[in-house]
Amino acid sequence: MAKTIKIFLVEGEPNGLKTAELSNWVGQAIVIPRNKLKDIKQRPDCNKPAVYFLVGKEKEEALLSTAYIGEAENLWNRLTTHDSSKDFWFTAIAFVSKDNNLTKAHVKYLESRCMEIASLVKRYDLENGVNIKLFINHDKKSGDYNCSNFSTQRKAQELYEEMGGPLEDLYNLDQDKDGIACESLP
Repeated sequence: MAKTIKIFLVEGEPNGLKTAELSNWVGQAIVIPRNKLKDIKQRPDCNKPAVYFLVGKEKEEALLSTAYIGEAENLWNRLTTHDSSKDFWFTAIAFVSKDNNLTKAHVKYLESRCMEIASLVKRYDLENGVNIKLFINHDKKSGDYNCSNFSTQRKAQELYEEMGGPLEDLYNLDQDKDGIACESLP
């Protein structure tokens, strides 16, 4: 199904502040270059609850970029705190609601899901420094993951161990209880 994405260059510059919207979606993405942080203070969409990503490089020689995933009741207030306390980031990407229906509870949940997914796919070094297991509230019967979600046994084993291994096999990845997840995978 085709979708329309509207990207608005707030200052008319591709490297400046941008907003993005999908048709028939109540959310809005905001891309904020760090050097434009002071310019967003008066923007209503930047003074709302949000889930956000700070993206940059901790060290130039690092293979992966660094990301911090967070939530805020007021995006601008939170980003200004990070401006003085986190050096690595050069871009913030935030998601807010256009209809003001995103609450603190929603953004806390979105933050935990984003952290869970980011730790699973390992495309960024996460700056959060918090054990992801603390944020995840799973129903053991939900079966969010099964062996078919992984391309290799090693990737399944990593999640299995991160989530508590044999003591807490949330997804039943180790069906024979021998400590090895998804043994049928390559």
